[in-house]
Amino acid sequence: MNVHLSIDFDYFCYEDPAWDWGHQESPMFKTEIWAARYSTSHFDLTEEVTINKADFPPKFLPKLLQEKGLQFGKECIFTIADSHRLAKTALTPKADALLSFDAHIDYYPIQEYGDCSNWMRSVEKQYKHITNIIPKWSEEKDYLHRPRQGKMFYWADLPQQEGEITRIFIAKSSAWTPPHMDRYFDELLVAFSEALPKSRSIEWHNDTANRWTPAMQKAAKDREQFLAKLSQMVK
Repeated sequence: MNVHLSIDFDYFCYEDPAWDWGHQESPMFKTEIWAARYSTSHFDLTEEVTINKADFPPKFLPKLLQEKGLQFGKECIFTIADSHRLAKTALTPKADALLSFDAHIDYYPIQEYGDCSNWMRSVEKQYKHITNIIPKWSEEKDYLHRPRQGKMFYWADLPQQEGEITRIFIAKSSAWTPPHMDRYFDELLVAFSEALPKSRSIEWHNDTANRWTPAMQKAAKDREQFLAKLSQMVK
């Protein structure tokens, strides 16, 4: 069976709906606004969003897929981008099945097909089977009350699979993933690069730069000073 694999990095990044991340994929939401969130949030973002809250470290995913019975095709095409909207062109031509890892099932009813929130509507007709893997941390949140297409599982509940993965698409989704998690995104890319056959091809859209810069780290450290000032203001 021919399988396409789609991975949104936000699957690994804990999020509370009350935080109201994202909104749109623009430079402000991908990078600039994170500095303000680090320095002015009423909680420590680096402590709330940690890899320990993910179902497993991202770098283990290639091995876990193989343990579930999936193999990587010799001519597998591996595409990396920031926006998930590019999935509509990366995940072609038709295949038997789509396996998607995502914190949000991108099947929202927006008129303009193929953006980051509804790309699945653009590709659904080319698959016989669609399987969505959602993070276990979403169980207690409002994520289950959302539009969906195909079957839905937590990773631990996913039954054994069969087939050959011929297309892989990984989206960083910077508007929904904090910069201090960027290194785990890099580890995910390295893990797949090492696991795939040498004959595979890689298509890299150069919009996934590491955002955990010294300036961003300083913004995170400035939070305590901000909270101290805020405390003085409300007294």
